[in-house]
Amino acid sequence: SASKKDNDQSVSFIIKAFRIAIIIMIPVGILSSIGIYPAVYLFYGSKYLPIVSPFLILLPGIVFSSITGTLLIYFMSSGRPEIITKTLFIPVMVQFSLGFWAVPAYGANGAAAILVLGMMIASCTQLIIFLHLTKVDFSKRMVVQNDDLITVTGFIRSILKY
Repeated sequence: SASKKDNDQSVSFIIKAFRIAIIIMIPVGILSSIGIYPAVYLFYGSKYLPIVSPFLILLPGIVFSSITGTLLIYFMSSGRPEIITKTLFIPVMVQFSLGFWAVPAYGANGAAAILVLGMMIASCTQLIIFLHLTKVDFSKRMVVQNDDLITVTGFIRSILKY
């Protein structure tokens, strides 16, 4: 049927966006982790260097949730936006309950660790639900492919021409 075809096309589009997000976000995360220390030192001075540690703790969660954020489009477009809210319930409860201990005990690093834990739980849950609902084989369709690299490099070339 046409609706099945449209759903298959939208799933394919979301999967491609997921793979391209991997290609973009992982290098951005690596470059950010390398550049944060000198950037903070250069722009703000040595007294602000303690913010580097919480940033580095948060970075994997930011990268992973940015990548899986592409999957949220599927939940919204398929008429199931409530899935997003439901996948955030447990991470928020974990953050809320552990925050009372981690923040007083470890300060900003503890807060960052609790936040990244919640981000990872939500992202993994959203990925698992997406795979379950769409019946997509992760290893066959969601791992970066050569065409994805060509897409990203073509995009970068087009930007650099201007």
